[in-house]
Amino acid sequence: MKFLAKSRIGTLLVVVAASTALFAQNSGPDKHQNHAGVLDARQIVGLSVAALERSWQARDHYIYMERDEDRRLDSLGQVKSEISTSPE
Repeated sequence: MKFLAKSRIGTLLVVVAASTALFAQNSGPDKHQNHAGVLDARQIVGLSVAALERSWQARDHYIYMERDEDRRLDSLGQVKSEISTSPE
């Protein structure tokens, strides 16, 4: 019973300490916050579209090759047979 009572008190103290830390972060005047780093929706969409365009332009510089491999191993883990195909 003593352990159960101590654990309840310990849990209560942890919850109180955590909640006071959270409330301390949210308190204070809002007028001194720097809003220069905050983007609006138009800026976010504009940056996203620019990144998409760069991605589409960069895709021509990369090659993609698809290949299917089928390997059969023996009981020692050595390759017994291997079939490699490239779909067209």
